[in-house]
Amino acid sequence: MSAPGAVPPAAPQRSDPPSRRLGRRVLFAGGAGAAVATTVATLAGAEQAGSPPVTTVREAPLSLRDPRVGCRLDGSDESDKVTTALNLLPAGGGEIFQPVGALGLGSEVRFPTSVTWTGENIGAAIIQPAPGYTGRLVSSGKYNQISNVHFYGMQTSNVLLTVRGPRSTFHHLHFGNSGSHAIEFLGKDADTSAHANKITDINIEDCLGVGILVNKVAYDNEFLNVWVGECQTGIRLLDSACFFDNLHVWGCRGNGVELREPAHRNIFQNVYLESNG
Repeated sequence: MSAPGAVPPAAPQRSDPPSRRLGRRVLFAGGAGAAVATTVATLAGAEQAGSPPVTTVREAPLSLRDPRVGCRLDGSDESDKVTTALNLLPAGGGEIFQPVGALGLGSEVRFPTSVTWTGENIGAAIIQPAPGYTGRLVSSGKYNQISNVHFYGMQTSNVLLTVRGPRSTFHHLHFGNSGSHAIEFLGKDADTSAHANKITDINIEDCLGVGILVNKVAYDNEFLNVWVGECQTGIRLLDSACFFDNLHVWGCRGNGVELREPAHRNIFQNVYLESNG
């Protein structure tokens, strides 16, 4: 009980967490490609010391329809516009967003380090050869991420996706109708190897070559939830120590899975092979 005439202690003032306070003050810039996502992190003891919160700004993904890029996504050759988009990313890497539509490529597009490429929808964000083009479509580098895209070869393309670097992630992709292979892991030497990549939730069908070709200098790759159907050959391994978990290969005209010299120490778990030639 307080003594007579004593002043009661002041009620503690409520302070919203930084995320709620931020939500009342964020200004969203207008225009395509100008949206900025802002997060606030407060250093321990900063508020008590009267220091302002530390603000980190992260740019939103660059859309292929951004006016600075100008892709029409109508199937015509837009390789130069993709190169423009890649050059607009920060030096340390960044993210490109592919809206629904058909991105036509008339030359091989090679991703630099630390690029993330995300499609809007696996069924409708399509990468395909431009009319008359028969070369490779996309090549990955180091620390890339590609997801939610449909690679469609029209049975005229060369390899749909060539993995030329290490430690990238490929997720939720559909490959179909390649005139050659769907995915080829192709390293050059110890310094430019195609190893330690992660491939998850991949669907491959109706390719005139090999669904997945693990070529030279392409070891330690991990595959999870992979479905390959109706290709000439399902999977061909020429390097070692790859992991396959939840693999289904069916209806291929040749072999379902081939292990050729010098392939060794590859691990298969939960594998279903059916109706292959």
